[in-house]
Amino acid sequence: MRSFGRIAAMVIVSLLALTLGFGGYTDRNAFGFVGLLLVMFWGIPLIGIITLFHFVERRFGPYMRYLIASIGLFPLLLVIYSRGRGDAIYMQIFMLPGLVWSAAWLTTSFLFLDRSHLVAPLSEEPSPITRHDPRSRRHNSPDLF
Repeated sequence: MRSFGRIAAMVIVSLLALTLGFGGYTDRNAFGFVGLLLVMFWGIPLIGIITLFHFVERRFGPYMRYLIASIGLFPLLLVIYSRGRGDAIYMQIFMLPGLVWSAAWLTTSFLFLDRSHLVAPLSEEPSPITRHDPRSRRHNSPDLF
């Protein structure tokens, strides 16, 4: 269920970022028109791409989230490559959704983190992290009962 929530949240953030990046920032009608086109033609491929990113991150470990989040820096690299020439408003609108997408990927990564391997704090069984830690109170403690 966490995977579904994360994928749904990232698809919504991605659609909003793409809508702003492709010209939906001018007025409400443009936002609606560009957003409708993106939902109609890029909705299902975007769900597939976000799902692929999610499962790649789960497969290759927690450090993969930073590599995937760096995809949102691509618009910033384009602005740096063009040496900042062009319309200043469009440059800001072009860079902002990419940075927001990167921040959203990292945020949803931490919000929807799988915590099933951790043990509840009041349970009797120690967590895998503190089980072998000599500084832990539970390490080598005699059973009193």
